[in-house]
Formats: sequence, structure tokens, C-alpha cells
Amino acid sequence: MMNIYLANCSDFNNNGLGFLKDCLSATITHEINGTYELNLEYPLNTNMSDYLVEDNIIKCNVGNNNYQLFRIKYIQKTFQKIKVNALHIFYDLSFNFVEDCYPNNLDAVSFGNWLLSKTIVSNNFNFISSLSGTKSARYVRRNPVECIMGNIDNSMLSLFNAEIIRDNFDIKLVDRIGSDNNVKLFIGKNIKEINISIDSSSIFTKVMPVGYDGLLLPEKYIESPLIDSYIFPKVCKYTFDNIKYDETAEDAYHTLDEAYEALRSACEELFDKGLDKPTINVKIDWIELSKTKEYYEKYYHLEKIELGDTIHTDLLGLSYSARITKTIYNVLTDKIDSFEVGSIKNTINTTLNLVKEETAKNNPTDILSKARQDATNLITSAMGGYVYKTQNELFIMDTNDINTAQKVWRWNLNGLGYSSNGINGTYQTAITQDGSIVADFITTGKINTSLIEGYGQLLVSVSETTGQIKDMQTSLDTANGTIQTLEGKISEMNFNFSTEGLKVSNSQEPNNSLLDNKGIRVYNYDKLNAIFNNKGSGIDKLIVTGTAQIGYLKFMKSTKDGERVTKIFHLKELIEDLEDLEV
Repeated sequence: MMNIYLANCSDFNNNGLGFLKDCLSATITHEINGTYELNLEYPLNTNMSDYLVEDNIIKCNVGNNNYQLFRIKYIQKTFQKIKVNALHIFYDLSFNFVEDCYPNNLDAVSFGNWLLSKTIVSNNFNFISSLSGTKSARYVRRNPVECIMGNIDNSMLSLFNAEIIRDNFDIKLVDRIGSDNNVKLFIGKNIKEINISIDSSSIFTKVMPVGYDGLLLPEKYIESPLIDSYIFPKVCKYTFDNIKYDETAEDAYHTLDEAYEALRSACEELFDKGLDKPTINVKIDWIELSKTKEYYEKYYHLEKIELGDTIHTDLLGLSYSARITKTIYNVLTDKIDSFEVGSIKNTINTTLNLVKEETAKNNPTDILSKARQDATNLITSAMGGYVYKTQNELFIMDTNDINTAQKVWRWNLNGLGYSSNGINGTYQTAITQDGSIVADFITTGKINTSLIEGYGQLLVSVSETTGQIKDMQTSLDTANGTIQTLEGKISEMNFNFSTEGLKVSNSQEPNNSLLDNKGIRVYNYDKLNAIFNNKGSGIDKLIVTGTAQIGYLKFMKSTKDGERVTKIFHLKELIEDLEDLEV
């Protein structure tokens, strides 16, 4: 059952505008800490279809008579139906903004509600949680969804090691969604189709842990118990800035042995979480036996699954237990059609892209912030390299021999430069002592434009063009509503805009097309004489010599629900070799 409400509705304890009873299909995609959206198809020009517009709200059963709100974000129409994509009402927060917020040493509920109280636009969301512990963070110029569950180090989900339940306007943080009901999957019993993908690209079996201020272990590396299970060790560096050694600081370990042990434990926790194992993702098209008539009484509790539940299976030689990380629920049949099991993936960025893709592209603050982060990641993740010093110069190279080195930073009194072709260059990136900067790409916060060569001339050109556009707009505004005839020529296209309509042609064919309040006619012909009338049909007679192609859309006035509307009829198409044609 689904109801539709206007975009500004605040009371959903009623039937709203009505029921979407003619729905062709409707599915809910729900992912742990990720996507939560409704996709439906509805017949065009039927009951309630006129209300399927952007920002209106749909109340929909997502299973077990749990009704959630989804705001329409995307509409696609064909000749027969409307396709609708709607995001959970929680994502309204992605259009809000936090300038600078610093929740300090707060539990999950206080932390979340403090964040919500600092949004630029007031909201009616609320946090619920029983998680223990307190956390602190600072969020500068972000939207609240990013702060709560974005792919950032200090998101609430990361800080509290939590999972999120989006329950209309209640935001619930829990340590785990779902349970283990000992549901077992077997091909032929409740599995119709299965697809297993194994990703080993992110496996690491030997880690160099690095603490605060470059703290390293005496043995440097920690090896996984599974290191011999692979062809060769897979090595990486992992930074733990929260592990510090300082004899006096309150937030640090006071002995080196304590700090070393913390680094070792942190690495072991990485392996426990699966750093040394492939990521397994299983997509299953299944039969939910708890909803079938034959199994309902016997297996209702045993064969019932929900998002976050643990399932057990033996499939294609793999025996394992895993959690359900994603479900696709069929609203019309009240069944889960398919689900995925495997590792929990943070997919909030995908959802946010629907919201902010266009605005983020050209936002200077976002571009600069990303450039800073990219530079920080590039520099802080560097490993290896050799330093070579002469009396006059300093070299940082990818080998320990200046004759074989290819990647080189070279620094002397004349400047600093980078070459990927050895010490003799060419130096593609450089800052020299005469004040020159050579670079393919520069990202900056502020720039003094008074010294940019050619900038003044550019401003004059832009100003003149802007003035011309304003003059044109003024002319059009003056002519609006009183225009009699406007003629002109653009390249080989002639146009005539008058009270008769808009005629577009070229020098050879004076009546290529005509747009007026009776319809649209498009012609392509060798020779044609069109006789127009005022009877409402537009054209009384066409005299055609040779060949002609005619496209004709006719506007017809009609009524619907007592109101006057305009219908469009397509009368003629692709007419060839006809003479003395009457329409």
C-alpha cells in the first residue's frame, strides 16, 4: 500500500492525496549504511499519476507493515508510464548545511542532536541511540548526511562504530542491524539464482604500522597468520595517528613498550576485520519461504530474513556465514526478491551524488578542499626514496644513484623542480628564483587578478558582451506582447516572427517550417505551394510538384475534468510524390 502527499506536508497520519493503487512495479533497495530508495513504475494519465512530481512524498510499506517516507527526486516519462526514483526522507538533510560544528565529548544521542541543532535550515529530525561512550569531532562546511554517515574519518558511524536505522524522522544508531535466525540457503530449496564475486585487490598480509609522529615498531612489520596462503606477501603501510608515545601527555602512552603493543594490537584488529582476506559478495535471487502458502505455518520464523541478518550456506565449494548487506523488497508482493551477503560497503557517496553532483562540480571551496586532501594523501603516503647532497644541491631520487634515477626533486639556489626524466630534466614542475612557477595545474584559494597579463582586456570584453546581452534583453522585453514582425538571418537560416507565427526557412525553400497556435508543420520538398486557412485545420490545400516530406503536429482544444486543455494530434508523416493533396 502506498500513499502520495504534497511536498510541504507535515502530517502523514492520513491517506494524503490518495492511494497509488495502479502501480505497475515498486521495489525498495536498502543497504546497510548505504542506499535507501524507492523505485516504481506507474501508468501515465491514470488515477493519481498527476501527483507523481518531484519533491512530493510517498508513504510506502517497506516490510512487516513498517511504513516509511520517500521524497521523489527523479521522474522519467514515456508514452505509457512514469518511472519514479525517491530517496528516504532522511536524505532531506543532504540539502541542509553545517557551517562549523564542534560536538565535544558527547554520547551518541547528544552528539547527533547537537549536530542537527546547528544546521542552517531548521529540521524536525531526532537522534535515538543506546550506544555507550563519548566522542568529539569538528565539521566545517558540510551537509549533515556527510557528518552522520559520509565517507570521512570522523563521521558518526565511524566514530561510534555504529550502523544506522533510518526510521522516518528518527535517526537510530545501533551496534548492529539484524540478527542470526539460523536461516540456511540451499540451491533447489529457496535459491533461484546466485552470483558470487570475490575481490582480492585489497588484500594485505604484511603491515607496517606507523604511529603518531612516525612511531615505528622495532620489528617494523606485523604479518598476518594467512601470509603463506598467498603466492607472495602483500605489504602496505597503515597509519595510526591516535597511538602516541609521550611520557607526560594525557592522551598518549607513557612508555614505548605500551605504544608498541598498541600498534601490534591495532594491526591484529585489522586482520581480524578481514584485511588479509578477499571481499566476498553474493547476489541471491531467492524464494522467501516465510511468505509462501505451503511453508507459512511451519517455516515462518525459520525462513524469514531481514537486512543485517546472518545466513549460513554451502555454495559452489564455499562454506561460510555472512550478513545480508543489501535487500530488494517487492512492495506489491510483500516479499524480498533478492539480497546480497558479504562485506558492508559504505555507499553513501553514491547516494549523495544524486543530490549534489552538479553543484559540487564548480564549487571552488570543494575543488580547493579536494586538491588539499589529494596533496596531503600523496605526500603522507610516500614510501622509499633516496636523498643525495652535494656542496651546492639537494636531490631526492627514486634510486641511490644519480646516473640511474628517473624521478627526481632537485633543489638549489636557482629554485626547486621535479623531473621524471633524470637529473638533467626536463623539469615539468618548478619554482625558480626569478619568481616563475611552472605547472600543468594550479589550484588556489585566492589570487590577485591585478597582475594577470591580459586580464584587463578580458574584463572589457566580458563587460561589452554583457552590455550587448542586456541591450538585447531590453529590446525583447520591450517587444514582448506587442511584437508585429521580427525578421532576421542566422547563417543560411531565415526566420520571420510575426502575429502569424514563427516561420523558419532557407534561401531555397521559403517555408521549411511554421509554428503557430494551430500546430507545427515541417516541410522538405522540391516545390510546394501551401494554402492556409482560418478554419482551425491550418492548411487548406497543398500543391506538390516533385517530392515532399511533411511532418504535422496539430493543436486541438479539449476539456478534461471540466478544465480546458490542449491535446496534440499527429496528422501526417512522410508523404512522397503526391500532387494536389488536401488535408
